[in-house]
Amino acid sequence: MVPLLAGTLALLSIGAGAWVIGRVVGTGAAFYCEPLVPWRIEIALFGSFVGGYLTIMAHAHHLAWAVYPLTMLALLWIAPFYGFFSAPVFLGISLNTLCSARSLRTVLLIVLSMLVGEWVGSAVAGWMSGRPTAPSSSDH
Repeated sequence: MVPLLAGTLALLSIGAGAWVIGRVVGTGAAFYCEPLVPWRIEIALFGSFVGGYLTIMAHAHHLAWAVYPLTMLALLWIAPFYGFFSAPVFLGISLNTLCSARSLRTVLLIVLSMLVGEWVGSAVAGWMSGRPTAPSSSDH
């Protein structure tokens, strides 16, 4: 129940923040709907898998403080267009920008794929490291 509430809070916060920024700057939709950026479900799925995998592996090796920021830095050229490979972030951005090339059905399919990709990445990392897939709060 807590992850669902956290995801909902993240979605609402990001959605409100994106809406405010879009109204102030006025270029949010132009940035996120850029036609030159490759728009592929495989990129979103791969990114969410890698994010879930690296998060669990980093916790297994006590490197959680560095792995996520370094991963996002490495993928910074494409990550903003895919909500930094986070399903709630991607959904919030997509609902605020409403790009004409991305139907709501496609957006929801990508969000679902990202959730599954993150879960599978976490499960594979947990299996490989011999660790549960959800890091405990005592790891920080």
